[in-house]
Amino acid sequence: MKKITLVFILLALYSCSSNPKLINENKENFYIEKPRIDYKLNSLPKDINVIYFSEEGEELILPDHIKGLLSNHYFYVNQINYFPRVKLINLSKDKSCRDANTKNSFTIIFNLMHSPENNTRFNNCLKRISDSRLFYVSSHKSKLTPNSGNQLIVDRNKDKYSLLNTLKKNNNSSVIIVDNLTVNDKEEIAKYLDKLEIRTTHKASFTQKESSQQLFNNILLLNQSAKRKRKLSRVISEEVAYQKRPRNDVTALILSASLEEARNLKPAFEYTYGNSLPVYFINSWQTNLNYSKIEKDLEGAFIVDMPYMLDLILPKEIPNIDNRTRGFAIGYDSYEILMLLNGVNNLKGIEYKGLTGSIFFEQGKVNRIPSVFQIKNGKYKSAN
Repeated sequence: MKKITLVFILLALYSCSSNPKLINENKENFYIEKPRIDYKLNSLPKDINVIYFSEEGEELILPDHIKGLLSNHYFYVNQINYFPRVKLINLSKDKSCRDANTKNSFTIIFNLMHSPENNTRFNNCLKRISDSRLFYVSSHKSKLTPNSGNQLIVDRNKDKYSLLNTLKKNNNSSVIIVDNLTVNDKEEIAKYLDKLEIRTTHKASFTQKESSQQLFNNILLLNQSAKRKRKLSRVISEEVAYQKRPRNDVTALILSASLEEARNLKPAFEYTYGNSLPVYFINSWQTNLNYSKIEKDLEGAFIVDMPYMLDLILPKEIPNIDNRTRGFAIGYDSYEILMLLNGVNNLKGIEYKGLTGSIFFEQGKVNRIPSVFQIKNGKYKSAN
C-alpha cells in the first residue's frame, strides 16, 4: 500500500500548479474542459481502491494511467479539500485484492493489458465488489467486462468507426485503404464501409520493403501507362510520349497507421496522385508520439484521436506534460468520472470534455464520444 504522503510527492511531479482553479480566465473554447460543478463532498467516497496491472519488470513504477488518476486526485485535494484515502493495489505484485476495503469504499479497476494470465486475479476481485461501488476501465471488450455497473471502454475501434462515419457524412463513395502490418485492419475497415455502402477500390499494407511512392504507384495504376507505352512502341517501332494518369474512381484515402507513417504516406500520395483528395487518418495507437503544433504533412486531413494527444491549449488545471500519453488521459478521465458518478445527483445533460473525448451519461451508463478533427491552416478544427 502506498502511503498517502508518498502519493502526494508523486502527484506533485505530475501537476503544473500547486493552487489550481476550476474557472478558466481564458475565454477560448477548449476541446478539453472540466465540468463546472459543485460536487457534494458528503456523497463522495471516503476510501478509493485503485486496482491495476503493470508491465513485467515495472512493478515498482507507476503506469501512466495511475499517474493521470493521481494528478486529477491531487487537483481536487487542492480545489475542494477532498481528501479520500486512495489505496493502490497492483495485481502484478500483490497477486490479489484481499486487502481492498470493499465495504464502504469505491473501487476503480483498470484492465488495460491484454493478458490471459490476469483473468483469474481480475475475476476474484470482481466477485468481491458490488457493481454499484465499482467503476471498470478497459481498453477492450472481453469476457471480463462486467454485464452491469459503471464502465468506460476506451477502444480504438470505436474511434475508427467514428471517423468512418464522418467519411460517409462527407459524401465519399469509393476509397483506398492503407494500413500497416501491425494494425492489419484493412479488411475490417472494408467490411464496415460496405455496410455504409462505400466501395473499396483497393486495399494495401505499407511495409519497409517498398517506398511510399512505389506503394501508391501500384495502387493508382500509374505503371499501367508505362506498360501501354512500351507495348505501343513495340508495335509501331517508334518512341511514344505519354503522361501518367492516375485512376479516377477514388474519392478518399484512408490511412490506418502510425503518426510517423501518416506523415510520410499522405505527402507521397498527393505527389503521386497529382491532385488533392480527402485523407482520413486513424492513428494506430502503437506509440504515444505527440502531434506537432503545426502538422504540415497532414494539412487538410481528417483525424481521430484523443484530444489530449493533439497540440491543443489545455485549461490551467490540467497538467501540460511534455510527453503526453493516452494512458495518462484514461486515468485522468477515470477520476473525473468517479467524481461525477458519486458527487452529482442527476447526470442527465452533463457533458465532460475529457482528455479521451466527450463523456456523456445515458440511461445511467458512461458513454465516450471519440473526437474527430480536421487540420486546417495548421489548426485542429472539430469535425464531429
